[in-house]
Amino acid sequence: MLPKSRALSRMLTTQVVASVLLTGAVGSWMWQHVDAQRTHVELPRQTIQAMQHQAFTVARAPFASLAVDMATTESEGGTGSDAAAFSGSVLNVDGHKQSANKAIAEAHASLNVLEGLAGRSAISANIEQAHMALDAVDAANAFYWAAETPQTQATALSELELTSASFQEVISTLQSTFDSEVRATQTATAVGMLVMWATLVTLCLGIAIITRRKVSAVDASEHAALTAAVEDLTVTLERAIDGESVMIDPDHRILEPLADMIRSATEKMQDLRTTTARIRQRTSFTHQLMDALDLSDTEEEVLRTAMRAGRLATPNAMFQLLMADGPEGDVEAQTPDCPSACSLNSPQNCPAIRKGRTLFNRPEAGLSRCPRLTQEDTSVTCTPINVSGQSVGIAQVIGTHLDEGEVEDVEAVAMSLGARLSTVRNMAERELEAGTDPLTELPNRRALNEKLVRLDLTDLPYCVVSCDLDHFKSINDRFGHDTGDRCLQLFAEVMRDACRASDLPVRMGGEEFVMLLPGVGMEAGISVAKRVEMFLAKACENFSTPFTVSMGVAARPDHGDRSETVLRVADQALYMAKEAGRNQYVPAPLPEAGTPSLEVVGSA
Repeated sequence: MLPKSRALSRMLTTQVVASVLLTGAVGSWMWQHVDAQRTHVELPRQTIQAMQHQAFTVARAPFASLAVDMATTESEGGTGSDAAAFSGSVLNVDGHKQSANKAIAEAHASLNVLEGLAGRSAISANIEQAHMALDAVDAANAFYWAAETPQTQATALSELELTSASFQEVISTLQSTFDSEVRATQTATAVGMLVMWATLVTLCLGIAIITRRKVSAVDASEHAALTAAVEDLTVTLERAIDGESVMIDPDHRILEPLADMIRSATEKMQDLRTTTARIRQRTSFTHQLMDALDLSDTEEEVLRTAMRAGRLATPNAMFQLLMADGPEGDVEAQTPDCPSACSLNSPQNCPAIRKGRTLFNRPEAGLSRCPRLTQEDTSVTCTPINVSGQSVGIAQVIGTHLDEGEVEDVEAVAMSLGARLSTVRNMAERELEAGTDPLTELPNRRALNEKLVRLDLTDLPYCVVSCDLDHFKSINDRFGHDTGDRCLQLFAEVMRDACRASDLPVRMGGEEFVMLLPGVGMEAGISVAKRVEMFLAKACENFSTPFTVSMGVAARPDHGDRSETVLRVADQALYMAKEAGRNQYVPAPLPEAGTPSLEVVGSA
């Protein structure tokens, strides 16, 4: 316990003990006062009231007897019943006499009781006067009842009235004296209580003042010690923040309760420093990964970048990407020279993908390991890869168990890879939609122009076959646009069948089509035109509305070095095929051979 607490505890204990003792004394004194109040106040007051009543009874008795005499006089001339009434009246007079004598005797007894209860000189003197006055009343009362003539009775009654009034006056004086002493006693009692409570308050204030002084002295001492302790603590924390080892003196009184706190703060700061470094490293890795993936425009580039990032994140293990074209596609390893640790053939069969979280397959896991793992004694970590909300692969780390930071880096690689693949595929789909004819699903003019621009930047030769359906307007007018659309779709299928996988069949608009054949010359273009004629004739055998096509063939560099020139020459050859009767192809002549006319080749 601190000195300040000890000082406060002693002072508070003293104050409580003093308060309890004084309160007990006051309570005991009040209890005795209440008991004395009953003995010296209540009983005397009741006794005085009884004497007043007894004096009134003595004074009243003669008048009551006179009333009886008057009733007797009025009944002297009456009948026998009146005689009986008179006899009863005599009895009543005797009763009043006895009542007066009894009241006087009781008054003497009350004075004796009051004398025993009073015990005070002033009251005692008044009681002696009361005895004398009561004796006078007793003599006057006896003289009245012994009188035989009316004149004697009148004299005795006057004497009785005087003595009764004197006795009443003595009782009144006694009552006044008694009330004065009661008031004095009550005043003394109130003063005593005030003195006691003032003593208690003074004692409490004195103890509080002494306590305050002692607490102030202790505060001053503790303030000086606390100031020094705070300075030491500040230096210690600054050293801890700088990463230095901190030595805490456990013997220091102020620092002793703070020793554990400082150690805990030092450990937390060290952990925070380590965590901050790890977060900074991970953030740097994640930013570099995202920057590298942003530079990748194709899926192949994205996958190569992710493989490099995975190897960098797990330098002590083998990193492998197992990817599929979709949730139900076949899984392929992206690095053939890196072995796979499982026999996964479909994303839906992977437990990590089904659970939607990273799974850690350790050798000690036993039966809880993935059943598709082919290496029982190797730690394998599998993280699912989601592309556009669908799990299409896993990032697999083979070799050692990863720590928490490496797991976070692998998950960052998987998440960033899935996000970038989603972006690349969405961009490719949008580009495909922008460069595709919705009716025939062939590339449109935009796709052709982009391909020709890329080819013009190289020295690669290419051939262009310009196509136009014969009498297509008549087909629409006679059979309707639905039939015309089916004709366009049929010709699109013929073009796909006649072209190579590297060729680009294009719908330019309406009934106009173009076939771009990269890497070949006029001879290959003519061969493709022949195949188109043959495939179209075969397809129209079972078609409700047979139709034909006219074609013109031109090539680079035979007819120019720019795509605009080659396309114009091919269109000119197409117009010549139209003028020659349609349903044929015309190869454009070489510029150096002159152009008096274009040779018509193919069936008419």
